[in-house]
Amino acid sequence: MKRLVWLMVLVWVAAVAVPAFAGSAEEIDPAYRTILDLYTEGLSGNEEVILSDSDQFNYSAWQCCIDAGVNPAKSIGYALIDLDGDGVTELIIADATEEQALEGIVFDIWTVRGGEAVNIRRGWERWRLYLTAQDGEGRYGYYQEGSSGYTNESFELGAFRSGEAVTEHTLEFDSERAEQWQLDGAAVNEETAYDTIDTWNAGIIRVVLPYSFAD
Repeated sequence: MKRLVWLMVLVWVAAVAVPAFAGSAEEIDPAYRTILDLYTEGLSGNEEVILSDSDQFNYSAWQCCIDAGVNPAKSIGYALIDLDGDGVTELIIADATEEQALEGIVFDIWTVRGGEAVNIRRGWERWRLYLTAQDGEGRYGYYQEGSSGYTNESFELGAFRSGEAVTEHTLEFDSERAEQWQLDGAAVNEETAYDTIDTWNAGIIRVVLPYSFAD
């Protein structure tokens, strides 16, 4: 590709939207406690958690910190936000460094169903996840981008509805395909593809994280 799409020297656009946070740390839904406990242990260097296969701890959160040379427990934080206005507060775990040392990645988004924590979206270094600004109905969205190598790239734009992350648009690049760029399954030219990426990037908001794993 002529132009690397790591154009995610994140354009945190001038207007940094500040989500409405729910309650205090003491009011966190009990369903999230195990996840927060695992993150607290893992980010503090507990090898048993770091090397475990638990789907409630995102190993990439710890690894991204190590790769960036920052303290994991101090560099990742969490927020409680009702992302879709359904009355259920989601748990968002993300890059908490002021300089966005971890590329601003959101590592996990959890919701509660039937009293159980359910992961609805996960990000890592090769599939970077970000929140996007609210729509006219007060729902937040997400943008995700990644690559499996120089020849393939994927981009996704979606919204949160009724406790689900719903994909609305996809953009794919495959250098081995005759029509290399496809938007929602239809071929587009390179200019349209990059314009689409720029437009989606412009909606990204920085997640304000009031809670720290170092507390």
